[in-house]
Amino acid sequence: DTGGLRVLLRNREFRLIWLIGAATNTLRWLEILAVGVVVFDITGSPFQVAFMIILRFLPMALIGAFTGVVADRFNRRLFQIRSLGFMMATSSLLTLIVFGGYLNLWIIGLSVVLNGLFWTTDNPIRRTLLGEAVEPAQIGIAMSLDTVTNSTTRFLGPLVGGIFLEFAGLEGVFLIGAILYASALGLAFLVRAAPDQQKQGRGSIFDFLNDGIRVLQTNRVLVGVLAITVIYNLWAFPFVSMIPVIGKDDLGLSPLPVGLLVSAEGAGTLIGALLVLLTRSVAHYRRLYTFGLGISLAMALIYSQMGSFLPSGVFLALEGIGAGIFAAMQ
Repeated sequence: DTGGLRVLLRNREFRLIWLIGAATNTLRWLEILAVGVVVFDITGSPFQVAFMIILRFLPMALIGAFTGVVADRFNRRLFQIRSLGFMMATSSLLTLIVFGGYLNLWIIGLSVVLNGLFWTTDNPIRRTLLGEAVEPAQIGIAMSLDTVTNSTTRFLGPLVGGIFLEFAGLEGVFLIGAILYASALGLAFLVRAAPDQQKQGRGSIFDFLNDGIRVLQTNRVLVGVLAITVIYNLWAFPFVSMIPVIGKDDLGLSPLPVGLLVSAEGAGTLIGALLVLLTRSVAHYRRLYTFGLGISLAMALIYSQMGSFLPSGVFLALEGIGAGIFAAMQ
């Protein structure tokens, strides 16, 4: 619905929060590529690369269930401003550390954990603000546009990361991170809180969590989707961290073509998300969910057996299409 999209984009608050997400999600995927390439260069160990991805997801695993409840007890706009300010400061400090020649695995691990902490705030803070900025009838198209934008950043982030790693090194990556966080912070200051934005949460954190558990106990579909999510995020999605390892170790690529490989996977997720937007019938959703999951897993397995750049890019793009469909149906 192009008319509905035009109306949505005329909404000042929506545009600001949407652009904040575009900036921070670009950084998310840029950082995943940069850390993989640099850690493998330093250690030569695929395990160390995978361990950094574990650290990246650790905050979500440990406190992700609590973040939304905590966010309900604070002003989301101020929470977002403070989070972006903190991330801008840490990226600036890391830039100075790298320029000074003090970089080591401990510092990289700390940066990964901090980015993981920030990631846990995206759904309960930014995406909730996004929903509050639009009319109830616009929430569907608002979230669809945000999902497509996230898929676009999954393509752009590694491409930008590969360019900066190739020509400016890790200090260039942290510097662009500080600039993008500063830009997002400036946009966050312009956001106006909705008049009825937030009622303070009542009851204990564990009361809220128990409510969620009770809902799961009565809804088999939610239980199934949650179980698949856990399995996929533990054993399937982390293969993305091995793209730089395979690119550098098996294919002998420099950072820029490695970034292109990761971008091919991201371009596929964008195509998959757009295909879902074209699907109007709810009757196809379950089949799309299963199809996307199957294609993602099969293409990732085939990619691992490729021995040259071009076929690797093709199968990564196909894997991304499956992952994009799966994520949108999720």
